[in-house]
Amino acid sequence: MQPFLSGMLNIENEATWERVYGFDEPPYYGTLDAVMSAAAERGMQLDLTHFSGGPPGGPEINLDDSLTVMAHAAERVKGGRTVALELPKPGAGASEYIFTAMEFTGADFINFPAANARLLSVLAARVVAGEHGWSPFDLDDTVTLDPASVQVLTARVEGGVLHWEAPPGEWQIIASYLLPSGEVPMGAAQKPQGFVVDHLRKRQVLGHYEYAFGKRTGLPAHYGRGLRGFFNDSLEFRVKRMSVEDILPEFRARRGYDLEPLLPAIYVEGKDNVYFREIVGIHAAPEFELTAQDERIRHDYQKTLSDLVIERFVETSASWAAQRGLVSRGQSYGMDLDILRALGANTIPETEQLWAGGSDLGLKMASSAAALYGRPLVSAGVLRVDPARLDHHAAQAQGRRRQAAARGREPSSTTARPTRGQLTRRSPTAKRAGRRSAGRRTRRISPRSSVRTTRCSGRTCRRSIAISRAARTCCARASRDRRADLLPVPRFSRGQPRSRRARAAAEWLHSRCGSAGRCARGSGADQWQKDAGCGVHASAEAGRRARRVGAHAAAAGARTRPARHQLGLGQRPLAAEREDRRAHADGLWRQLPAVLVANAPMIEQQTLHALAGLEAEGVPVVFAGALPERQPGYLDAAQGDREVQ
Repeated sequence: MQPFLSGMLNIENEATWERVYGFDEPPYYGTLDAVMSAAAERGMQLDLTHFSGGPPGGPEINLDDSLTVMAHAAERVKGGRTVALELPKPGAGASEYIFTAMEFTGADFINFPAANARLLSVLAARVVAGEHGWSPFDLDDTVTLDPASVQVLTARVEGGVLHWEAPPGEWQIIASYLLPSGEVPMGAAQKPQGFVVDHLRKRQVLGHYEYAFGKRTGLPAHYGRGLRGFFNDSLEFRVKRMSVEDILPEFRARRGYDLEPLLPAIYVEGKDNVYFREIVGIHAAPEFELTAQDERIRHDYQKTLSDLVIERFVETSASWAAQRGLVSRGQSYGMDLDILRALGANTIPETEQLWAGGSDLGLKMASSAAALYGRPLVSAGVLRVDPARLDHHAAQAQGRRRQAAARGREPSSTTARPTRGQLTRRSPTAKRAGRRSAGRRTRRISPRSSVRTTRCSGRTCRRSIAISRAARTCCARASRDRRADLLPVPRFSRGQPRSRRARAAAEWLHSRCGSAGRCARGSGADQWQKDAGCGVHASAEAGRRARRVGAHAAAAGARTRPARHQLGLGQRPLAAEREDRRAHADGLWRQLPAVLVANAPMIEQQTLHALAGLEAEGVPVVFAGALPERQPGYLDAAQGDREVQ
């Protein structure tokens, strides 16, 4: 159940609006009580959205408890004298101004409460080149600084005034601030809408769960009965640069070096505003260029944010739910974070058709996270798609799926889903498909059978194919003047991989593959077939492994509600839960016939050590395409790059 306010701009009936804004009022909870009691009597359960709108929040969240933003202000001064400078205050940028147009609809969409800014750091650096333009929409006016000249001056600020004996030269003074974002939940059925709770502060997260589902609501009586759990929508924030009060000590503890003298490197306008960067598609240049390794510093900063969001929000949500016999279901993606770890931290990882342009990749990320972290259930939200709006390729694919469903088996091949631009065209085939389907309801687009195309050029793969969870890898050769072969990927039936189809697909590939790949041969009983040089694994042992992977899901294949222990519920400490997930992941990796690393320009040393351990245990490791040449992080970069190479 998701109380979401959308598509009501033309509603003028006051009684309707009064009912809409009755969310979080006693009559609303009275209705919930009746519905959940009726559901429990019928053996049904419901999930509730984490309050109204998204990201979660509301008028119960104070401004100071909303998401935290890091912003900066800069001023240029001449050196060779005593500087007494009143520090400039941060201002809104293009990622804020561009969305003020949304507020003409009457909704509070974006804020920038500069008056609430708190000083975090002040530093100075000599200017090498460049100057910021006067317009906030000048997004490529990067200023280059001398990294050897950086001085941290935070301790020399008194009452907002910097006192400093500036050496000769032209200097850029950069003041970094933390301030509340004032971001509002989109689509919240509340007036006022309030603010989004800070996902990086555990105390605020726990407090909001108590408010949203605690004693005052009457919902505890339904825990584990009519109320199965709660749902968190995707993590799509509208902030300039996400941060938190303890960002500097957390960064040092996790990344191993001091961020403060390197802070100018992280400033990129709208970096954590999903709407600005991904939906509108504006990618601003960095505000400053400090070192040749600035991209690594930004990687480390984003990785720290990822760790904090997962630990303080996603894992905290799952722990709070488990302690009360509930489940936490979440679409833990949207912002730039470790998607597999984030999805796996939920009791039930969830994906949706709206993510990744409707690509199957989103489905596979959720199912892979579930496999790695021992989550037996995965859910996905889909929208009804009118075939008349699809191009002829997609219409044909959907027709094949329908015919195959009528015959009781999956289609032998399908085509890729259309891009956003293709949805506007209607070919004759699509029109005929639309007429044939008039009046027919499309209940779902099946994600269970998918096809990937791969092309080989020379000696390396440009793309790769993974066949089911018992991942066999291959290279499929394409003729010069025709399309690449299409590979039907075996699907799971209630968690049970179809081993016979997997073996047949492997044999099919083996008969068509003639390119040479780079295979790291394992020492176990299973051997890669080297005569074709493609790494096709079609041994009987592979089928047995595939059957073992799906044994648990097959045993629970009946359409009954999973047992509580299967859902990972219970009053277990979070540390023990993490240990169980880690042990499950280790066991799963040992069952894999192979691991494919395709076109990875960089790789963590920790990942390389893990791959070496798998290879020592007999799991072949295959590198296809460009080999990794460096580590992604900043600390000891030169040494780390050599180790990777």
